[in-house]
Amino acid sequence: MGTTRYTGAETGRVFPVMNHVRVTLATGVGQGNGGTSLPCGGCWIQPLLGNTATVRLAVGEAASATVGIDLPYVSATVQGQPTFVPIDDVSKLYFYSSDADAVIDILYVG
Repeated sequence: MGTTRYTGAETGRVFPVMNHVRVTLATGVGQGNGGTSLPCGGCWIQPLLGNTATVRLAVGEAASATVGIDLPYVSATVQGQPTFVPIDDVSKLYFYSSDADAVIDILYVG
C-alpha cells in the first residue's frame, strides 16, 4: 500500500474518493450513469423522497416488474435505508419503477 501525506503527517491509509450520480427514470426504466461506463469500488443506492412507487434494481441486465430486487421504500415522505452494492462499474446498475420518472441517487467509491 502506498504512503499518503496529509499536512506533514504520514499514513499508510489511502482514503477513497466518494462521488455521486443521479438517475432519473424515463418511462419507468433507467441505467446507472446513463449507460456510460463509470468504474467504481462499490456504491450506495437510494431512491429519492417524492418517488411514488418502489424502485427495482438489477445488476447486468434490464430491471422490470419481474426482474430485480426491490430497493427499500417506505412512502413518498419517509425514506428507507440506502442499499450497498459491491460492484465495479455504475453502468451495470439497471432500475425499474411504475413511477415513470422516479429518481435514484447513487453514491459511489471512485
